[in-house]
Amino acid sequence: AALNIARLVALATSPAGAFLRAGLRRGASPGAVDLDALLAGVSQQIDFELKLLDGPPSGGLGAELAAKAIGEALGKGEGPVDFEAMKRDRITMVAHLVARVREVLVAAEG
Repeated sequence: AALNIARLVALATSPAGAFLRAGLRRGASPGAVDLDALLAGVSQQIDFELKLLDGPPSGGLGAELAAKAIGEALGKGEGPVDFEAMKRDRITMVAHLVARVREVLVAAEG
């Protein structure tokens, strides 16, 4: 949600948009949000989660049973659910949003 708000602020073309964008930069004011640091943190989390998906499965019996129960609930009448693909799609979507926020901020500053 915060990424979407940052994207909307970056896209705002009114004078208020410039004022709000200034608040997303470190050192702009005492209460400013360091958006660059936040985006870097999200990028690190994305990399970490992708490494987890690419690594060997872990979790144990409890995780297996929970995944099976969720898969059965979600997959009723639709076939099996591919949790790995769902996770990868979610992570990829967030990665694209981070990239888009960065692009829009650069364009707004230029």
